[in-house]
Amino acid sequence: MSHLHDFPAPAKINLSLRITKRRPDGFHELETLMCPLTLADRLEVDASAMHREARDLKVELTCSEPDLPLGRENLVVAAAHAFAGAHGFGGHLRVHLEKQIPHGAGLGGGSSDAATMLLALRKLLMPELAVESLHSLAAALGSDVAVFLLGRAAHCRGRGEIFVEGPLPAPSSVLLLKPEFAVSTPWAYKAYAAMREAGTLPDQVPDAAGLINDLEAPVFQKYLVLPVAKQWLSAQHGVRGALMSGSGSTMFALLDEETDTHDLRERFHAEFGQAWWSWLGSTAPAAS
Repeated sequence: MSHLHDFPAPAKINLSLRITKRRPDGFHELETLMCPLTLADRLEVDASAMHREARDLKVELTCSEPDLPLGRENLVVAAAHAFAGAHGFGGHLRVHLEKQIPHGAGLGGGSSDAATMLLALRKLLMPELAVESLHSLAAALGSDVAVFLLGRAAHCRGRGEIFVEGPLPAPSSVLLLKPEFAVSTPWAYKAYAAMREAGTLPDQVPDAAGLINDLEAPVFQKYLVLPVAKQWLSAQHGVRGALMSGSGSTMFALLDEETDTHDLRERFHAEFGQAWWSWLGSTAPAAS
């Protein structure tokens, strides 16, 4: 009998991302609408050898991407140790991470993997535990980890760990496009802060679809192909709006129902090259 259990770890896009101020702790205060996608990594988890009698936890992590670290610097491993430490578990945990979400893409792959690890251990070891009790562990792992515990769209503020009630978007078809390069999230925020201090931030307003991302200003200034890609996408028939997700480098387009999505993707690759990673899918349902 197999002890392996599968858990999806969905990607996200930011339909809006506003930076309101710099916090005393050095982080930036955010207001963002994060929306999960049908694109997802997958965690295969065997927690059958975890128990409370053992003192220490050994996490055996394998991954489909050989370049990703497998130690505590990987958020999956960090999340497993956080859960075990909080609830007194030790022993041996086996996890295989099958990656579908690109790294450094602004799609929340690492954060989603961490949240899914917490959810998996809760389900396998402590199903009576309220999901809400995982929020503090998730927030300590990373700014936007906790929102992935919800499994649905959410308005967030603070560092991204505080959820705010409000109207949520209906599901929509989405085209994701990522160039060969990644963007460092810490760099993007530092560059934004430098532009703000220098008074060189351009005025930004939401587009017709309500999409806006304050981090586009510093990222577009350095990576000149991204604003060109956004302008091209925005001009295409059937595209309701285009935006950079998070700190980039992924650009996304929200599509009308009648849009020929495959034709749009092919025309983008013809214009910008085949080296861009692309994905066609949809946002996850807004309701839980």
